[in-house]
Amino acid sequence: MTYCDSISRSTGLPINLDLPFDKSSITFSFIAVSLSSPEKVKYTYKIVGLDDNWCPPQQNPEAIYPSLPPGSYTFSVKAMNSDGIWDPSPTTFNFRVRPPWYKTRWFYSIFITSIILLIIFFVKYRTSKIIREKEKLELVVQLRTLEIRKQKDIVEEKRNEILSSINYAKRIQDALLATNQMLRVGLNNHFVLFKPKDIVSGDFYWGSIIDSEKFILVTADSTGHGVPGAIMSILNISCLSDCVVTNKMYQPNEILNQTRAKIVNYLYNEDLSEAGKDGMDCSVLIYNRINNQITYSSANHPIWIIRHHPNEEKELIELTCDKMPVGWHVNFNKPFTKRELNCIDGDIIYTFTDGFADQFGGPSDKKFKYTNLKKLLYSISHKELNEQRSILEATFEDWKGKNEQTDDVLMIAFRVEGYS
Repeated sequence: MTYCDSISRSTGLPINLDLPFDKSSITFSFIAVSLSSPEKVKYTYKIVGLDDNWCPPQQNPEAIYPSLPPGSYTFSVKAMNSDGIWDPSPTTFNFRVRPPWYKTRWFYSIFITSIILLIIFFVKYRTSKIIREKEKLELVVQLRTLEIRKQKDIVEEKRNEILSSINYAKRIQDALLATNQMLRVGLNNHFVLFKPKDIVSGDFYWGSIIDSEKFILVTADSTGHGVPGAIMSILNISCLSDCVVTNKMYQPNEILNQTRAKIVNYLYNEDLSEAGKDGMDCSVLIYNRINNQITYSSANHPIWIIRHHPNEEKELIELTCDKMPVGWHVNFNKPFTKRELNCIDGDIIYTFTDGFADQFGGPSDKKFKYTNLKKLLYSISHKELNEQRSILEATFEDWKGKNEQTDDVLMIAFRVEGYS
């Protein structure tokens, strides 16, 4: 295998010597002619590209390079005679040591190109994979969205069915309440503040005209609110109606005693060990419009009267109530108390449930309490009843603020105005 283009005829040296990297051990032999003192001839040499300095003068006519790194070189040598005179120009020889294949430009080019291609391939692969995963995820999202929409539609359908049922129950419950016409006939100048917490209510008001003189007013708070409270209120109204309308009971204590017995019988039958607090707190007030007399019995519900005396002073009278519910209780066999009071023209009678007083809110997020309710009613009692209702409703909403309404709110008030 040849590593040069040709051999120079004049010098016998190879032309364009190009050695592979594993054949880079080179020995240069040279000789200078001196006729007078050939033993005193000295040489110096260097390889441009490997070192730039001439080696120290020596008599050895050889230069040995055991392993040259890849590169282009120029070997230069010159001689000095016995008189110490150097050749004016050195003799040179050009050659090259090729790098190994993995250090060649073409390899670097291929390597870099391959790396770039691999990076491009990897990026495209990752991009393609991400796109596929995104498409799969979008498909999953679409399927989940479709499933959620179906579930939402089912929930909406069920919700609408439930709301429709509750609204229908509200119509039934409203039909059982005392009508506006009945209240106008029985009480004349009055107001009703009724704010259910939910669509239907556990609180209710019921009435019955006994005769041309007397009117029965029931203000009640059934156990629970919402649908359970509404169902309980329908049962309570049914028991009250049975006592008053069917059995012609017109004494408030007898009405409560008999209503309590019916509720307990309906709910618990023979097993009173399962008895809870189901029933109601309520007041039964019989108003005689001729002689301005009220006869009442009350279960855990106060009745307040604000009386305006001729000298402009006002007095708040709190009527006594029995501290037991209309339902199962440890004092179940204890009868309710009948009480009577003679009113005067201008007295305002307030019956109510505990929803207003128990509402949380205000600057300290506390209950409104009965004390504040007394002060409020006392301060507005001189106003017309419709105006009082507006003030009470506005006060409740302002006190509640952003809080949830905690219970049903019910208040009924009427002014005593005797018939002539």
